[in-house]
Amino acid sequence: MASLRFTFPITIASFYLFLPLACKHEEPGCATSSLEVKLNDTYWNAEKVQAIKGGQGGQIAIGAEYEDVTRGLFFYLPEYISVGPFELNNALTGSNSGVIFRHEIQGGPFLAESGTLNVTLHDLGSRTLEGDFHFVSANFTFTEGHFCVRY
Repeated sequence: MASLRFTFPITIASFYLFLPLACKHEEPGCATSSLEVKLNDTYWNAEKVQAIKGGQGGQIAIGAEYEDVTRGLFFYLPEYISVGPFELNNALTGSNSGVIFRHEIQGGPFLAESGTLNVTLHDLGSRTLEGDFHFVSANFTFTEGHFCVRY
């Protein structure tokens, strides 16, 4: 019986010690879709952000707009985009991937002329895509951009 008393407390202590680790389950990425960016030195936190998979060529399409739809920023990305940096330079003209900005007053659409998209997370299981970006489009400069979406 002595060995039973010795084993029992260690087993209970081990159970409670590892229980939080075993029960904790967090999916990677974000709980809700979001996009924020500094547009010509003014911060913009998009009011409507949606992402879908299955656009032209199986793309992941990310759309971010003002509630009154006066501005919109749209990313069209390959279905299996990997983590890492990608150049943004009018890529829509052949690969069906790129970035478009629409502005109600100044028109558009305007394509990203130069810049970088850095994909920091793409989890196919949870259908989560996250990244940082900056680019120039016509007379607009986008800096400190970040998005996290579920599609």
